[in-house]
Amino acid sequence: MDTPVISSLLGDEPLRALTFFAFAMSFISLWLKKTSWLWGSFLLIATTLAIQSAIITPIALIPLGLLLLCHILINRPFQRWGRLGLFACISLLSIGLSFHQFPGFHNWHLISNAAISQQTPSYNLWLNFDPLARTNLAL
Repeated sequence: MDTPVISSLLGDEPLRALTFFAFAMSFISLWLKKTSWLWGSFLLIATTLAIQSAIITPIALIPLGLLLLCHILINRPFQRWGRLGLFACISLLSIGLSFHQFPGFHNWHLISNAAISQQTPSYNLWLNFDPLARTNLAL
C-alpha cells in the first residue's frame, strides 16, 4: 500500500524530491566530514535543482547570496563595528528567511487537508526551501 507522502515524493515530482535529497546530503556531509567543497557542492546541486523544479526563482538567490557573502566575510579580521554590522546583517537575513519574508520561494506542498482521525482538525504539510538554506549556510 502506497502512502500519500511516499507517492508524492517519488511519483509526482521526482526533481523536487532530488532537490531535498541533495539538501539532506549536504547536512549529512557536514556531520561526517566538514570540508566546504563537499557540502558546498551538495548545496549547489540542491540550489540548481530548486531553480530547475521551480521551488525558487532567480530572485531568491539574492538573499541566499548575501547570506553566503556575510558568512564568508565574518571570518576575516574586522574591527568591532564591522563585525557587529555583519552579525546584524546575518541575523536580519536569517530571520527574514525563517519567516518567509523574501520573494522567490515556492515551497513544496506535500499533503493537503489530511486528518489523522475524524475528530482531529485537518492539516497541511509543506517542505520549505528558505529556512533549510539558511540553516545550511549558518552551519
